[in-house]
Amino acid sequence: MFQIKPLFDKAESKNKLLRSVAGGGVDSINTLLARWDKFELMMESHQLMVKEQVGVLYTNIYIPTTVVRNIDLPFYGCPYQKYVSCITR
Repeated sequence: MFQIKPLFDKAESKNKLLRSVAGGGVDSINTLLARWDKFELMMESHQLMVKEQVGVLYTNIYIPTTVVRNIDLPFYGCPYQKYVSCITR
């Protein structure tokens, strides 16, 4: 994920310089940082939710396909073998 903390630190240092030189600075940097932290937390939560859903989907698909792959098809096909050989002649 993109690391924005160094950019916030650089902006904060420039804001301190601006306050010391001009007597005033930008007040919205702290609120922007708080909103960014909240956004990162929401994205991490969303990633965990998606990862969990993918796991459930994988389980719901993998188990039935494993069962189908383990079926002994020749065993189930034996009663119909006579019928198929009659049709192909």
